[in-house]
Amino acid sequence: MTQEPRTGPDEPGVPVLSPPRRGANWRVTGLAAGVLLVLVLLKVATSHPQPDASHSSPAGAAVGYIEALRTANLTQLKAYLSPAERSQAGAELRTLQADHVLLVSPVVDGALGQGRSRTVAVTIEICYRSRTDRPYSCGLLQHQPLGLPPNLQSVEVGGRWFISTLLEPQPLG
Repeated sequence: MTQEPRTGPDEPGVPVLSPPRRGANWRVTGLAAGVLLVLVLLKVATSHPQPDASHSSPAGAAVGYIEALRTANLTQLKAYLSPAERSQAGAELRTLQADHVLLVSPVVDGALGQGRSRTVAVTIEICYRSRTDRPYSCGLLQHQPLGLPPNLQSVEVGGRWFISTLLEPQPLG
């Protein structure tokens, strides 16, 4: 504590204790923390290079499908679903929105299999809020009580890849 003499009408010349000023120290600490956060985010973003959304590979189709779900883009969602599942795209989005489901940090781990059908492994963190709970609960895809599979099935139709697995969460209480 430092003493700063103050004079007032009641008690002239009585010193008042006040804390030292540290504004500059907090700004430097905040700047350093911000720089560190940016570096960590860059490292995470570049450590798992994602394929681009496309129909040229099963992984590309999975990226397009997941991105469509994350952005609630019905047109894009239909474009990445196989023809047999396209009619259910609207219902899928409505269910995710009704249950306040957020898909966070998706990572497409690769495709397994041969021929015109492949399994695409995905890692997605799901955050959701049930109708009775206020806070969001988050966890990995396969650990949630939403009925979501940790893998997506893809199928090749006419030389283009589509997703044939719907992420269909069970209604939350």
